[in-house]
Amino acid sequence: MNTVLLIPVYNEEENISEVLESLPDQMTIILVDDGSIDGSAEILDHWCQGRANSFLIRFQRNRGKSKAMIAGFAFTLYLLSHGDLNSHDLLIAMDGDGQHQADYIEKLITYNQQHDFGMVIGCRDFSNYPAIKVLGNRLMSLSASLIGGFPFKDVECGLRSIRLDSLKVMMPFLSGQNYSLEQETAVLAARCNCTISNDFLITVPIFKSNTKLWDVVINLTFSLAAALRFFLKINSSNQDLLSLPFEKLLSSGSITYSP
Repeated sequence: MNTVLLIPVYNEEENISEVLESLPDQMTIILVDDGSIDGSAEILDHWCQGRANSFLIRFQRNRGKSKAMIAGFAFTLYLLSHGDLNSHDLLIAMDGDGQHQADYIEKLITYNQQHDFGMVIGCRDFSNYPAIKVLGNRLMSLSASLIGGFPFKDVECGLRSIRLDSLKVMMPFLSGQNYSLEQETAVLAARCNCTISNDFLITVPIFKSNTKLWDVVINLTFSLAAALRFFLKINSSNQDLLSLPFEKLLSSGSITYSP
């Protein structure tokens, strides 16, 4: 089984070097620079040089984590369509801010091999999280459970795996705004009758959260819309991200997107 590791990055010059150096070898790594204005771009460029299985997609302006993830999903499915991957391979997504320890990557792969889930979402230990953040997570997990019909425990965890056959089914209906993609993919996985686990326990050594109360509203709205699009079989409007010059990305290792 092959593994693709997808990491979105936005202004993480203090953390991204340590994250990259901790990654396991021999997997395809897709980095998406979401319009960083600090030193992240230079760090990503330097790290990717000479690494045959590393690819860098750069947005010229910040478009939000969800759009960065969709670009990485699109490139992964491009590789699938060209025979470089197969439908039972895995895409693993993790944050670029140091919240997720690289040791969990191999554990997540093993967990998938043992159970063959279509999607596995990490379930965080919230012991070092503020009470208001725990409450917000509980509300988002509850709303995703009601919309998707699956009992989610931590729908917003950024560390997760998606089998590529499941990703291919979900992809046409993903829209994405700010941080909504975690909840959208979870709801769509449930609605697609994908086998899901939200029991993969992880600890988070540092607390970081950029989400605000408004993001709860956005996530709820966009997950509802994704479920409705799936029911009505209406594609989302992400054609610009689905038609990036992936041939150039394969040949050069990096592209810059300037919408």
